[in-house]
Amino acid sequence: MLCLAVRVPALRALGVEREPEIAEVARQNMAANQFAAIEIRTGDVTADPLPGADHVFANPPYHSETGTLPGDKVRAVAKHAAAGLITSWIRALAVPLRRHGTLTMVLAATALPEAIAGLQAVDCPASAALALWPKPGRAAKLVLLQGVRQGKGPFRLLPGLTLHRPDGGFTEEAEAVLRYGANLALSGNRELPRHRDSV
Repeated sequence: MLCLAVRVPALRALGVEREPEIAEVARQNMAANQFAAIEIRTGDVTADPLPGADHVFANPPYHSETGTLPGDKVRAVAKHAAAGLITSWIRALAVPLRRHGTLTMVLAATALPEAIAGLQAVDCPASAALALWPKPGRAAKLVLLQGVRQGKGPFRLLPGLTLHRPDGGFTEEAEAVLRYGANLALSGNRELPRHRDSV
């Protein structure tokens, strides 16, 4: 959200974080960067109603609980999803969207079938996917998936983004997005409209 606030002046946004300590760090970050129009709320997106929005983006837990869980409880909850959790997140995040608003998520590639079905079920059909390759020649573990509320357009599989060079450093394309505010376009080449509401 900080990255988006730098790219989109006068952004009005709400961030929701379940862990109070992490939410407080986010509030301090927003205050330090003078983003007064961004509120950070402590809550659970699947339990607490969200306000209407033009754009919603999220990093839901997406790893299966059948794997080895981290020893840190907060990290385990943030990374691992019980069966059906992705569908629950999609339902909670898509319902507040205004017509033609977008829902964008970063997901494990293995979660794509559930996520695409979940988006279709709430009239927010998947519109685009962009693979995030860890290094050249490696299979994508993560993908960006976007749906459009009451959308009618065709689904597009976009050119992906390679995150790291063979030596482990970020690629020039990834650096441009992560450090210099370049637009990673999922809805064409347009920047997000100014004065829009995001969650």
